[in-house]
Amino acid sequence: PMAGQGVNMGFADVQCLVEILERAVRDGADFSSLTYLVDYERQRQIQSLTRLLSIDSLNRLYSTSFSPLVALRSVGLSFVNEFSPFKVR
Repeated sequence: PMAGQGVNMGFADVQCLVEILERAVRDGADFSSLTYLVDYERQRQIQSLTRLLSIDSLNRLYSTSFSPLVALRSVGLSFVNEFSPFKVR
């Protein structure tokens, strides 16, 4: 699942860029205007950083063999498994 996040991020980049360029064209601006491109960069940086930090945290959590963390991870997963609002249907 973590490996597929790169392609998901790429799709989100394209979708965001298309929306920004459409807005520039609607506003009658040059689609290469830095005003619009900086907005694209800002939006994607926020979402990318959040996702990358989450992925890195999960990777670190699951790549450790430190017993207390392994036990805590197991308890957390058991809780999530029993708590139905966390489950995707």
